[in-house]
Amino acid sequence: MFARTTQVPPFTALAPVYDRAGFSENAVRAAQRYLIYAQEQGWAGRRILDVGCRTGAASLWLAEHDYRVTGVEEYPALLKVAASRFSTRDLALTNAPDWIECDLRALHTIPGPADLILALDGVLNRAASLRELEAMLRGMYALLDDQKGLIFDVETIGGLAASNQADTFTIYDDPHELTIYAQPRFSFETLARTTQVIIWQRANGGWQRADEFHIARGYPVHAIRGVLERIGFKVYALLDGDMQPVDPAADPPARVVFIVAK
Repeated sequence: MFARTTQVPPFTALAPVYDRAGFSENAVRAAQRYLIYAQEQGWAGRRILDVGCRTGAASLWLAEHDYRVTGVEEYPALLKVAASRFSTRDLALTNAPDWIECDLRALHTIPGPADLILALDGVLNRAASLRELEAMLRGMYALLDDQKGLIFDVETIGGLAASNQADTFTIYDDPHELTIYAQPRFSFETLARTTQVIIWQRANGGWQRADEFHIARGYPVHAIRGVLERIGFKVYALLDGDMQPVDPAADPPARVVFIVAK
């Protein structure tokens, strides 16, 4: 027997199965790479803000390495999963992460300061406009201690366009309990990728379907750099996903890592 749910808000159905489907893995790997870089720059300190923490996987990894972590997320369903990690696991943590629900355009309203801010796995591609992106970055600037760093990555316009798919593809498949499909479509008019995520789960003796739509917008690398410098950040480096310098004369890679400091 099949029951169909046509559409739910982003992460409503996906949040409880987010980790199981492997969505957290990129953020954890990025946190590991970026933390090494921050330590080399003397930015790591003890207080780390994980902006757009999603289900808290990267925050957990940082906390397990003795950092004082605050995870910030605007989607309550994701934050609920993050908080549940510490009620279901026996963690020997001296400081469990704090969790804050906050619109990423209003980061200036939460407690600070931080020694290091991370925004992982394209979380800033959520910004609906360059003005919204600037509001997010201004909030991070307000929360950073002086001479401390912000590291974030974004999918570039080319990276978003390259992920366009003609056909639906499978993200995760357990034929007995859970199957997740995705259909990304890129618009050259809006420079945005809209991904329809289809979640089939077995429940109540049958299968239930939930559809979510996730939007990621791309911005020119030079425009993001201009915003950062206008705010007052110093841009130290632009790197690719392998933490290698980006050639400013070449087309940007699919993902660019911004290394900046207050």
